[in-house]
Amino acid sequence: MEIFEVIRNIDGNLLYFVNRYGLFIYVVLFTIVFSKTAFIITPFMPGDSVLFASGTLAAVGVLQIEILILLFLSAAIMGDSQNYAIGRYLMLNNRAHTVLYNKIPQATTKRANEFISNHGSYAIIFSRFVLLIRTFIPVLSALSNYPYRKFLLYNSIGACLWVIVWLGTGYLLGNLPFVANNL
Repeated sequence: MEIFEVIRNIDGNLLYFVNRYGLFIYVVLFTIVFSKTAFIITPFMPGDSVLFASGTLAAVGVLQIEILILLFLSAAIMGDSQNYAIGRYLMLNNRAHTVLYNKIPQATTKRANEFISNHGSYAIIFSRFVLLIRTFIPVLSALSNYPYRKFLLYNSIGACLWVIVWLGTGYLLGNLPFVANNL
């Protein structure tokens, strides 16, 4: 249980972990962001705050912004693609599909399919900015037979926006004394 608390609060202790683990922190950050987006059961993990905190540390020269950009883009795109693959597996696996659709009311699945059909591109792009929704949109897209190529395009656009907003904001504000002193 202690490891979950460490992961949940890594954003507030990031400088400590950078000092303790050195370059290995990049692996840890990748794993956190990937896991946040790759699995339905990990919405509790930090996301936005990790990007922001990493950006502030990059602004003061503790982390490399170029590495962080590539790392977070890769983790976000790969994570949502993994989550989409889980949805595809659930859809194609007859037993899992039957259990899933027996547990979810038909009206709910119909509304979800209509939502993805009508708003899929916007939902995929902007879901990154909405807690919990970001976890379910990839799976829902797969379950709704949303084409993977389109999903990957909008997933990549959303990942770019998400990384630019949170990492960029942290980087821009990282040199402000108020932010640096309260990180």
